[in-house]
Amino acid sequence: MKKRILFIGGFPPPNNGEYIFNKSLVESSLLANHILFEKLAFSEFHHPENGKLLFLRAIFLFLKKYSSSKPNIIYLALPPSEKSFYVYFCFIVLSKLLRRRIIIHLNRIGIVRARGKNKWFGPMLNMALNKTELVQISETANAEYAGINFKRKHICPNYIPDHLLYKKEINHSQPLRLLFFSVIRKQKGFQDFLDAILLLQKLNINFMATVSGTFEDKDDSRRFMSYCVQNGLLSKIKFLGYVDGQEKIALFQNHDIMILPTWQKTEYMPLSILEAQYYGLTVIATKHAAIPDLIVDGKTGFFVDYYAPDQIAKKVEYLHNNRNLLGQIAVEANEFIVKNHSKNVVEKKLLHFLLDKI
Repeated sequence: MKKRILFIGGFPPPNNGEYIFNKSLVESSLLANHILFEKLAFSEFHHPENGKLLFLRAIFLFLKKYSSSKPNIIYLALPPSEKSFYVYFCFIVLSKLLRRRIIIHLNRIGIVRARGKNKWFGPMLNMALNKTELVQISETANAEYAGINFKRKHICPNYIPDHLLYKKEINHSQPLRLLFFSVIRKQKGFQDFLDAILLLQKLNINFMATVSGTFEDKDDSRRFMSYCVQNGLLSKIKFLGYVDGQEKIALFQNHDIMILPTWQKTEYMPLSILEAQYYGLTVIATKHAAIPDLIVDGKTGFFVDYYAPDQIAKKVEYLHNNRNLLGQIAVEANEFIVKNHSKNVVEKKLLHFLLDKI
């Protein structure tokens, strides 16, 4: 008999890494052979126009879906914000009263770091998560959970849907192709990326850069574009906006290096790095959050310090002068992702602990 899980979390749109992971999990054909999922989407208890949390509707839907599905497990993909957590607190309390097995999936670390914001939220979060099971995407955040008595912890990293080896074609005669693929904000290291582009231009490096992502803030958009105009960077940078599907795959296939010097506090394990490495890009990134789990420095990519555009420029210059390394790193990066972060590998880990002692 199949096990039953009530899964509560966010689903696309928007197409961020967390929501894509959730969708892939509940629609997995491998898991479907053993598990029946009932889904309660984050959007179902938020106002469709203004995004306001509909608290009573959330509780009603939880009880309705619990009653109809009679789940063995309540699986909660926690939201990143403190405000949204309060309704999840109620879900967890109800699940404990109903004596269900509770699994907490932390795809972002921001909610745990919010414990110190006020005297009520920390104890409330600790109490809610006490004696639940934690699914974390990396062991790097263990120190963040100090004071929370989890029943068990499981490691389940982010993954990419592909599982085949991919051979990157490196063209040594054309300009080096650089990519920034992310939501565009200062905390993602976008200013450092622009500063590095300016340095590369002064070094007369033969390159072209592409920026793919959306500006979350209009002031940021105006400021960054003004910087590009003032420094004559628009001839070197192509702004694409948001891309997905085959367009995104083509974007990765047609670039050599992805740069993500992020220092964003809520960062954890960027899906864009996994995708870039799968398609053979050399990733240059900061040693931030769980990113060290994804990059073997000098072998599958390179690390730089925070706020260090000069280091980014030096890494790019080094790769420009040693183009053969791009092909070697492409193979190593692809093999690393397929071995550790392919969908089949991660889903087997999920299935192992989901079916355990239900």
